[in-house]
Amino acid sequence: MPMALFGSKAVVTTSFGTTSAVLLDLASRVNSDVTVVNVRHGHETSATLEFIEECKNHFPIKLFTATAPMLPAPRPGGADFDEFQQATKVRPLRCALTELGAWFWLSGVMHDETDTRREMEMARVRHGAIAIYPILDWTSEQALDYCVKNNLPINRDYFDPCKGPNQSLECGLHL
Repeated sequence: MPMALFGSKAVVTTSFGTTSAVLLDLASRVNSDVTVVNVRHGHETSATLEFIEECKNHFPIKLFTATAPMLPAPRPGGADFDEFQQATKVRPLRCALTELGAWFWLSGVMHDETDTRREMEMARVRHGAIAIYPILDWTSEQALDYCVKNNLPINRDYFDPCKGPNQSLECGLHL
């Protein structure tokens, strides 16, 4: 796993979505001092904010929060939405990776989450670093089962404005 080989040059990214605890658990088993990057966009639900605190208490992580501007979410499908995704997710993540000097970032995306993710490979260059998707072949059901079996927290009220009202769009980070 890159964290064991590259130490501080590898970070974990998370949205603190429904089953984000899976990757946090796996990563913290390899590196008990892992840096976790989260982009805060201001649209987090109260359950997500509580989940973040629960994860900070549950896992031995160093949380690095990249704050995006709080912008109203436009209707998906137009240039305004593309710019919203860039301002709310892509640019803040890119800045965080640069500031941390990360060569690798691990993300907990899975094939079954969006059409874009169905076509993704396990690793590729994204935002100036190598993006690695260690649980890409898992299903959402497997991730939930892992959380339950390992007594991990689950975020039961996650919403990402960059994924649109039905939460079926790609958030912009993996395009």
